[in-house]
Amino acid sequence: MFLIKKQKRKGLFRKSNKYPIIDLDAASTTPMSLEVLRKMHPYFTDLYFNPNAIHSAGQLVASEIYLKRKEITEYFHVQNSNILFTSSATEANNWVILSCAQVILPKGAKPHIIYSAIEHDSIIAPIKALENKGLITTTVLNVDEHGLISVEELEKNLSENTALVSVMGVNNEIGALEPLKEIGELLNSFKHKQNTPYPYFHTDAVQALNYFFWEDIKGLDYLTFSAHKIYGPKGIGGLLIFNAPSFKNLQPLILGGHQEFNLRASTENVPLIVGLAEALSILNINKNKEIKYLTKLKKSFLTNLLKESQFIEVNGSLDHSSPCILNCYFPGVLASDMVVGLSEKGILASPGAACSANSTNPSHVINAMYHNKIRAQESVRFSFNHNLSLNNIKKAACMVGDTYNKLKKV
Repeated sequence: MFLIKKQKRKGLFRKSNKYPIIDLDAASTTPMSLEVLRKMHPYFTDLYFNPNAIHSAGQLVASEIYLKRKEITEYFHVQNSNILFTSSATEANNWVILSCAQVILPKGAKPHIIYSAIEHDSIIAPIKALENKGLITTTVLNVDEHGLISVEELEKNLSENTALVSVMGVNNEIGALEPLKEIGELLNSFKHKQNTPYPYFHTDAVQALNYFFWEDIKGLDYLTFSAHKIYGPKGIGGLLIFNAPSFKNLQPLILGGHQEFNLRASTENVPLIVGLAEALSILNINKNKEIKYLTKLKKSFLTNLLKESQFIEVNGSLDHSSPCILNCYFPGVLASDMVVGLSEKGILASPGAACSANSTNPSHVINAMYHNKIRAQESVRFSFNHNLSLNNIKKAACMVGDTYNKLKKV
């Protein structure tokens, strides 16, 4: 069992279901750590003051925000002024894209944005909206059957007008770990040759905080992340900026106040900032143990699942993926039917990204990898958190296999 003490919760959903809940949807959200909740509590009650007030109580809270900025940026090895707090990673992703779409290029050229075919919708949607308005040009990088982009293909598509390259660190549906270090090296060299601060390099790191040494990725300019994927609170995310030119490139997102270095007006959500910092602090301490334990859970789940049926296949690569995420193809059964059937037995899973789970469209990630819409409609994502036990995992795998076998006969 993972070293953090297993948390006991009495949820309403548990009371209404005859099966105990086994949560295999951690990529959607993780349960908030009780340690994080305890750290946040005083800022809802005793230390509720507005950090923008000039009186002593307000300044006490403001100083706490300063310290939390410092703690967070130390995790990523950047200066303490280079973290901007947002309401989510979705907001932060939009912010980066909208800013880079306004890069001033020679001869009035339109900014060119390169992104992978398997990005989250919070990257794809704003890019497509800008492209439809004729404000930018784009290139979509293909991925192989492992979900990985080709650095060589990226290099061929770079031009003097490329303002942004956005490639997520770990894919949220299949867990593929993209070659961020190699991309950073390529873009560093390219920027040096053309003597410009762009193309800016951004990664959506929502699922990736555990799996990279960020100080090694020298070409990175922007990194976006969210607290509720790392046992922190919902409603808080961050935009990390790695250098001065990238900071200067950011356009104000919300006007009407001086908060976040005059770039995002609104009173800071102090409890959530404290919760984000604490979640990252715990992650930093337990990083290696967490990776080892989640890897063990994933292997156990897959081993037991494959015993149940010879037809089930893994989407993507086991060698180049996050230990948290496993995506499986269930031939002949719709993902939505699998998810509903499993939910009735207390197993929580997902047909893909939580943000698009209600969509009837097949997963764009699986389709980009295999060019097979049927496979995309018949694939389910399982993802693991450190509160699960090996017994939970084995039981869940057997129930998943049993559900598939029964639905396949139907």
